[in-house]
Amino acid sequence: MKRKIFATFIVIGCLVCAVGCRKSDNNNQNITSSGNGGNQKETTAQGKDSGSQKIESGSVYETAAIIESESDGVKYVEESGKVMDIKYPMINDAFSDEELVTGYKVLRNGSSVQNTNETTKYYKYVVAYQWEGLYKGDNISTIEYSTYNSRCWFVDADYSLSDLLKEDKLEAQNITVENNDTENLRLAMFVELPTLKEAWYGYRQSPQTENEAICDILNNVIITADVTYKDGTKKTDYYRLETLNSSGTLMNIYRLIP
Repeated sequence: MKRKIFATFIVIGCLVCAVGCRKSDNNNQNITSSGNGGNQKETTAQGKDSGSQKIESGSVYETAAIIESESDGVKYVEESGKVMDIKYPMINDAFSDEELVTGYKVLRNGSSVQNTNETTKYYKYVVAYQWEGLYKGDNISTIEYSTYNSRCWFVDADYSLSDLLKEDKLEAQNITVENNDTENLRLAMFVELPTLKEAWYGYRQSPQTENEAICDILNNVIITADVTYKDGTKKTDYYRLETLNSSGTLMNIYRLIP
């Protein structure tokens, strides 16, 4: 049976960045727009527009403000940064136990980075890892993946990362795949960092620092998989990731037990 990918991708408007980023009008992907309302409140304001700064090893740049909201019983966090706003849902991570499901050696399957120069203060970076799949077999009808607690979500394997980079405001999506999830998806991660004064790496932070930000995103995410079988039965599985190397391309996947 031919596999189909259905994605709900939520784009919340656009702001023009001081560094010249502009919203793309090209949105002709297999994606539908929707939105969530809800009251919002700004709970913390952290970080400063300190210009070019070095990120010390082991640390990740904090966005300018964290805004919390709630809609239909789901809590959301919006990280309002200097060049990118990311909104994603939150879930309670107090599970009773966990079990190791598998170890992955994944491929970094594409990236897109904002152009930087000596006047750029912050830049955004989108990178995607190939998702090898957790569910195989002929008895699966659909799998809906959702991500929580982190700046990442699943996209279709063919979706353009450069289109994501053009957006200034992004909201996490759910994605549904038919039959199984093998090689159909990529996990996209969204990084914002201050530039450096040194031009050796295009005024960007070092690859080590960028990788630390990616690993932080991977280690914080909780993934849910709503699986529907062809006989009509359903189940929901919860997972967390644990990176095992500096680039995050080696990882363990644990099933979380409520």
